[in-house]
Amino acid sequence: MATVRTVKRKKGTVYRAEVRVKGHPRLSKSFDRKSEAHVWAEDTEEALRNNGYIGNAPPNDMFFDDAWKKYLAEVSSKKAPSTHRRELAQDKPMQYFHGHTLQEITPMMIAKFRDWRLGAVQAGTVIKDLNTVSHIFTTAVREWGVEAANPVLIIKKPKAPAGRLRFLTDGEIVKLLKESRKGHRENLYHFLLLQLHTGVRPSEGASLT
Repeated sequence: MATVRTVKRKKGTVYRAEVRVKGHPRLSKSFDRKSEAHVWAEDTEEALRNNGYIGNAPPNDMFFDDAWKKYLAEVSSKKAPSTHRRELAQDKPMQYFHGHTLQEITPMMIAKFRDWRLGAVQAGTVIKDLNTVSHIFTTAVREWGVEAANPVLIIKKPKAPAGRLRFLTDGEIVKLLKESRKGHRENLYHFLLLQLHTGVRPSEGASLT
């Protein structure tokens, strides 16, 4: 579907043409004249529907920037709130792939991304970044008509740090619940009871009503 909307700016008014065709990345372009915007939108939509080549990315490819935005809006937004917030916070490292299409991103580029991130954050964070990139590729291939191999599957991921898991004893549980009743927060006892019985994430338990 092709649409044209008016955008008012400090230096004047421009007309933003957008084309959305199923199986293709969204395309947009700004014009000074409304008539030019309509012509471009109609020609672009027709070309895409006839499997023509428009812009810098062919119909069976997609810029990573567009894939990332689409992933946040359509996939990440449907995950648990805490997971969605974490993936929104990954926007800065994802800019590493700015200007590249999914077909252009190679295992070598992913490996360089991995090493770059390891110079700034812990291995656990890098693993989460790589998992997100991998899911973007998987979704793009399965759902958005992109013809690209997932380069994350080929490279070696960092070794996850050894975790430490210890369960509370019965005595510690009793003491914890007893002390929680002494606090000034009325819901603390019920919150801890919920955590003990369900194991939900603290942020998810705190957001329940």
